[in-house]
Order: sequence, then C-alpha cells, then structure tokens
Amino acid sequence: MANTKYYRLSYRDDPSTTIVIGWSDDIVSTNAMVYYGTVDHGTNWSSYPLSHGIDRSSSYIGLTNNFAELTGLTPGTKYFLLLRMI
Repeated sequence: MANTKYYRLSYRDDPSTTIVIGWSDDIVSTNAMVYYGTVDHGTNWSSYPLSHGIDRSSSYIGLTNNFAELTGLTPGTKYFLLLRMI
C-alpha cells in the first residue's frame, strides 16, 4: 500500500463538467483508481457507481504525481470520491 499526500483539483476544459484530481505518493501506483459518485459511501469503493484510472503520471525527486481527469460531471452537483491504490 502506498501513502498518498498532496491532493489537488484543477481544471483543463469546462470546469462545470470536468475536473482533474491530482495526488502524490511514494511509489509508482500504475493501478490506482478514483471511485466517485453523488452519494458518500465512505471507504466502500465497490458502492461508488463511477471510476476512473490514472491518465498521467510524472516523477520528480522520489515523488510520483498522478492525475485522473473526471468528465461528464453534472454542473452544480456535489461529488464524493475515494482514491484506491491497487
């Protein structure tokens, strides 16, 4: 299991329907998944209706930065997410 840290959100396209989730970890986590939806399921990742893997990774000075772009979001809606390192 990797320790994650330095979470951030950024925008690339339409900020009402798309967001990029960024995080850092101590290893290269090529199989990490972001699980998300409009209901908070806590740590029960299999209950979240949507998921997305890593779109881009970069490493610098022993820190791996991962980014997942979530698209098709509904404007004005609160989303909950869970980051699962596989």
